[in-house]
Amino acid sequence: MIVALFVAPSSTGAASIASLNVTPGSGVYGGQQLTFSGVVGPGGQAIWLQRRGEAGAAWADVPDSIPQPWTTSSDGRFRFTFHAPAMNTVQFRVVSRTAETPAHTFSAEHQEADLLVRELQPPSVVWPTQTVIEPLPRGFAVKGEPYQVRVDTVNRANDDKKPVLLGRAVRLELRQPDNSWAVKGQGSLDRSGYADFGSALVPGDGVYRAVLGDWTANGDNVGWFPSLPFYFRIVDRPLEVTDLRAVPTPSSVTLTWKLPQDSNRQGIVVVRGGGGDYVPTWAAPGRFVINTLGGSRTGYVDSSGILPNRIYRYAVYTVSEDGVYSKVAARTDVRTPDAQRGAL
Repeated sequence: MIVALFVAPSSTGAASIASLNVTPGSGVYGGQQLTFSGVVGPGGQAIWLQRRGEAGAAWADVPDSIPQPWTTSSDGRFRFTFHAPAMNTVQFRVVSRTAETPAHTFSAEHQEADLLVRELQPPSVVWPTQTVIEPLPRGFAVKGEPYQVRVDTVNRANDDKKPVLLGRAVRLELRQPDNSWAVKGQGSLDRSGYADFGSALVPGDGVYRAVLGDWTANGDNVGWFPSLPFYFRIVDRPLEVTDLRAVPTPSSVTLTWKLPQDSNRQGIVVVRGGGGDYVPTWAAPGRFVINTLGGSRTGYVDSSGILPNRIYRYAVYTVSEDGVYSKVAARTDVRTPDAQRGAL
């Protein structure tokens, strides 16, 4: 009997009919409560969990599962809850003194909290049928324009969505000169996995972070999680160019404009698209930046792919050193004249 107590779980006999089902089987964070169910050997036996880091590695008991009063029913079935591991490719199985289930491989969702600035009245410059103006660079808001800071916990680079913990507490914090963090606002995640903080809570330049609170609803035990530091600045938009004019020839368009005094302007961006019933055929885009000029330029000659008797549409933006575009652009449409035929 003493020897039997130390016999490793068998890999034969009852194990051939053993089974393990874990729900939810995917899409959970480490610490969320899972249900383990299945069959493992004869009835009325104590059972516990084992884990290993990858297939082929040695199995080890999960310490937190040893004190649990888990036993199989008379037909060997079991059902209990346990928290998901916070690791990928780790394997769990249920064992008794005489049998073990097949392994279940976990793929944990890693927590994320990404901060971004949302313009509440973004420029609605659509021309032609495409947005021309560039969004604000990351971490910037514009002085005098309404904005929010959003905490995003669901979006990731491959367009997949992470699970939403509806109602999870979120703190917005500002880094202090001594590198401590001061709470500036508190909120909670909505159904989309966002928490928004108004500009009154983010009134000026600084380094902010979001902290997702401990999550213990529904038996879960997901620990708190901080975002990376978010460097935030409020900047000015550059002033727009004025008096945009276009003089066409059969093979070129000469643009001229006037510039206001503006120390914030670093560059000028010229955008061209097809107008009327014309869509450029020599280049795929219907609109495209054709050149970025120095901030003191007051004109540009476009001779790239210009055809006679065609309508072209131009927009000219200014851009600051920070990469912030003017809110609106000077625009003009122009038709190139027919080419003059030579004498026969």
